[in-house]
Amino acid sequence: MKRDSNRLRVVRADRRLTQRMIASRTHITQTRISSIELGYIEPTESEQKRIARALKASLIEVFPNAIVEPPPPPDAVAS
Repeated sequence: MKRDSNRLRVVRADRRLTQRMIASRTHITQTRISSIELGYIEPTESEQKRIARALKASLIEVFPNAIVEPPPPPDAVAS
């Protein structure tokens, strides 16, 4: 978890955003953002997605160990 949490802090700092700014954009408390960055808690899948979106980053960029579901296959039926 520490590596992911450090990555979150680095990406956030690169974008010059505070924990409070991320909290406001994600509706996740600043305390919880801090706990995620410090590696005390594991963010839920929903929290990971909201945080990445708030940072305008890919999920993997912020949480390298996140499991990303592949996109659904294209329709085999042509119109």
